[in-house]
Amino acid sequence: MENDVEKKIALLIDCDNAHSDSIHGIMEELAKHGIVNVRRAYGNWKKNPQGWEKHLHPFAINPVQQFAYTEGKNATDIAMTIDAMELLYSEPIDIFARLYSYSGLVATSSSTSERSSAFPRRRTLCTN
Repeated sequence: MENDVEKKIALLIDCDNAHSDSIHGIMEELAKHGIVNVRRAYGNWKKNPQGWEKHLHPFAINPVQQFAYTEGKNATDIAMTIDAMELLYSEPIDIFARLYSYSGLVATSSSTSERSSAFPRRRTLCTN
């Protein structure tokens, strides 16, 4: 069995909905399972979503700009899902972790070969 410390993890964050105060605990938990080599934060950076901008540099998180062209649409969710699927087929990722504040993306766990950890606000769902 492969050593958990060596597993490669992709972290995708929905900054339009998830609160930035959870990043410290999320990074500590993920470090127990491997190395987070893909770190992406999705949101409309013109609005500095949920205070995330101050956490980008210290945690080496790459911001992904997602403009809100239409109110009430889930463009950020779709961008995260597309990137997860592209990473699944193009990178040697062992675990996918997604941080968001609702359970709308839990269904993508099965699409990513059940190699997924989801961190919605107020509850944690883990699938390995």
